[in-house]
Amino acid sequence: MKNQILVKFMIMLKVTRTNSRKKNKNNFKSISNPNSFNINENFVKMIIDLGFIKEYIVKCLEKNELNQATAAYYLFSNYENIKC
Repeated sequence: MKNQILVKFMIMLKVTRTNSRKKNKNNFKSISNPNSFNINENFVKMIIDLGFIKEYIVKCLEKNELNQATAAYYLFSNYENIKC
């Protein structure tokens, strides 16, 4: 069940990512997060496979932006804790 949801989400990300390139990048909200964390390269590689650029992913994670790249990172990093 989790795998099916993750696959559907990844397909949705590919479609919305193409459409979001046309939008202004400043449309995304960000939240402040004083706690820094180590970015897991395995999750970043999985997001790169979805078609995102590594520098963009890292920048978004460091700024704690709310967008498709950070949502994918959150889902990959919390895969075991997601309840369906």
